[in-house]
Amino acid sequence: MKSARFIQVPDPKRAALHALGGAALAYAVLHPAAMVIQVVSTGYAQHAVQAFLDSFSRGHLPMSAYFAILGAALGVAHSFYVQAVVNRDKVIATLENFLPICSGCKKIRREGADPAMQDSWEPVESHFTKKTGVLFSHGLCPACIQKFYPNDEETK
Repeated sequence: MKSARFIQVPDPKRAALHALGGAALAYAVLHPAAMVIQVVSTGYAQHAVQAFLDSFSRGHLPMSAYFAILGAALGVAHSFYVQAVVNRDKVIATLENFLPICSGCKKIRREGADPAMQDSWEPVESHFTKKTGVLFSHGLCPACIQKFYPNDEETK
């Protein structure tokens, strides 16, 4: 089985979208909010609206650019995180699809049970009836009829 890698490069278009979204969010929300918080925390709450408007002025362009770059970097980091979560979920789904079954008698081990204990294993029919409500009827396929009843005239 191929080993799973959780850190993979995300789709470039998605990463670019996350970067653009992060930059826009930082420029339009985080930088103005930081300026308003700074003004309000110094006791000049009456100047909060002016601080918000000033955050978009030419004089604050370097700080706006800094916030935009920071937001873009966070957007790309978010893109990697999303890719890692998607990969992890795929691995988990694959592992959940494994069914521990005895190679000899075909009994299935109960989830979380100790494999060494005899009562940890149940017949395949019981397992699927419990999980899905499916009921089983039994018969023999032609190969098993030949195997178990080789001398029976009706089976030849």
